[in-house]
Amino acid sequence: MNASVSTHHLRAVLLGAERRGLAPGPLLARAGLPAALLDESRARVPAEQFGQLVRTLWATLDDELIGFGGVPARSGPSR
Repeated sequence: MNASVSTHHLRAVLLGAERRGLAPGPLLARAGLPAALLDESRARVPAEQFGQLVRTLWATLDDELIGFGGVPARSGPSR
């Protein structure tokens, strides 16, 4: 079974980063995904690469809520 995720969800997880002024292209590239996927409404991406994108967003934003909380939820022990 090859698990995959709709590009709708790809665009959705990038919203928090875009709100913080980050371009989606380099984030997608770090996850091994071409930026052209954002224009494909019916495309699907491998779940592993989607997971890599989420991990990239966590690290880049230092926010476990990937930009969707009122304040960043920092990774690691509570500060």
